[in-house]
This record gives sequence, structure tokens and C-alpha cells, in this order.
Amino acid sequence: MTGVDIYVMSLITGDFFYSDEKQPIGLNAVGIGLDKEEKIKNCVKASAINPFYSTARATCLALLIENGFTDKDYPIKTWGK
Repeated sequence: MTGVDIYVMSLITGDFFYSDEKQPIGLNAVGIGLDKEEKIKNCVKASAINPFYSTARATCLALLIENGFTDKDYPIKTWGK
């Protein structure tokens, strides 16, 4: 399931701005330019069609990185279990 077993990353190869902030070139977690509330909101969403793979949970890795890979404020309660 995305956000538990699968994490979404992006490969930035040139100038890319998100929220008027230039993002680092290379492999990055999707949502690194968002504030914590936006990361949580986008990590909670799931696809009604296929909850096991959904780009709606694309910011979950960015949230885990911000939390130091702990379950603090992590909205998906099955993570790490």
C-alpha cells in the first residue's frame, strides 16, 4: 500500500520551483516543499478505486523524513507494524 510499503519519489534534473522555493536536483521525496499540514492532508487521502496504489498518498515519505522516520503525527496507523 502506498504510504506503508510503497513511497513516491521524484527525479529533478533541472530548475524546479515549488511554492516559490527551488528544489534540490536529484532524487527527492514528493512534497518536500509543502508545510507539515499539507503533507499530512495529502498522506491521509487514499484512492477509493485502488487503496493499495494511489498517488494521493504521494507525500507520505516527505512526512516520514520530516518526523525522523518515526510514527509521530503519521496518519497511517499500520506503518511500522
